Amino acid sequence: MKKHNRLMLFAAIFSVAIVSCKKELEIQNPTAFDLNKFEQNIRDTYGPQTTGFSYSIAVGDKIVKNGAMGKARINGDGDIDYSIETRQHLCSVSKLVTAIAVCSTLKMMNKTLEEKVIKYLPTSWVIDSSYKDLSFRQLLSHKSGFTVQSDFYNTLKDMISQPRGDTSPKYNNSNFTLCRILLPCMYFGTNWIEQQPGTVENTTAILFRTLTRELVLKPAGLTYWNLADFKDWTHVNPSGYRAPRYYVMDNLNLPSVEYGDYLLQSGAGGLVLSTYEMAQVLVALENEQLLPKSWTDQMKQNGCGFDGTGVSGSHGKYYAKNGGLQDVSGRGAESMVMIFPNKIMVSISCNSNRSYNDQLVGNFSLIAQLFDQSFVVQ
Repeated sequence: MKKHNRLMLFAAIFSVAIVSCKKELEIQNPTAFDLNKFEQNIRDTYGPQTTGFSYSIAVGDKIVKNGAMGKARINGDGDIDYSIETRQHLCSVSKLVTAIAVCSTLKMMNKTLEEKVIKYLPTSWVIDSSYKDLSFRQLLSHKSGFTVQSDFYNTLKDMISQPRGDTSPKYNNSNFTLCRILLPCMYFGTNWIEQQPGTVENTTAILFRTLTRELVLKPAGLTYWNLADFKDWTHVNPSGYRAPRYYVMDNLNLPSVEYGDYLLQSGAGGLVLSTYEMAQVLVALENEQLLPKSWTDQMKQNGCGFDGTGVSGSHGKYYAKNGGLQDVSGRGAESMVMIFPNKIMVSISCNSNRSYNDQLVGNFSLIAQLFDQSFVVQ
């Protein structure tokens, strides 16, 4: 055999040996995601530290685990178990749903995230010239430069008349409460909106709710998508229906509170869903039922509707949105959604805070840690 051929044969045998060794090492030390362990981690972590909570875990195109622990109501409120069907305020997790609805409309209009916001504001508003270049990408990623935080129509109108500030990332609910005005104007046109009977404030809020249902909740497959609201609601006969109450764990002797109708403040928060229903939205988003992958990727990469551009975990980048609501005593709620690699998703909500200005369910690093701890060596 010629020397050249012998060298080629040796190289081929050597490369096969290397591949075989690699495969053998992979077989000897594989790690696998343990769904049951992840679920148990969630129950062990949040169960003892919340009044009541529920969770839903999805893999691929299905919700594969869901459960609940604790109470939706306690003490003098009349005991009610927190169940997988308990619906509560999602707080700022609502922003992700709003961002999906806005992006869906932009796509429908053959526009991009660079489309200018100013085109879709009411014509009666006086808009400061500094907003002429404000894009939807900036708005949905908290880079608008709004210098105040506003929830209602008139205060939003006043806000947009003031000069734009620093456009570096700065979390501000106004970016998403403004979407409550923008989305109906994008869909129906500002002239049509302003010609409707009643106030523009009521018209846009009602249409925003309708569009949220039609553009996100219906295609996500929610059974009662047409009843979903920005206040407590139920799909059964409302006679005797008792929604969850909200507590603070370090003083359960404090009377509970409820959070009312958020329709006129919607966009940034207030959407009421179960964790199962919110998980359905995540599944639909990840499986291109709401937006093409290219749009979802842009949302993630720009932090549109998400909190930042991802959390670094042991198994890649995780995309999250959290939310929290509390009064001056700390009585309130928390929610969290996170999308992991390989289309693993989780939705968690609870009807209490541990203490004032505290985060448990809404803690990004905690849920990421629980996920990372759910991989086992086989």
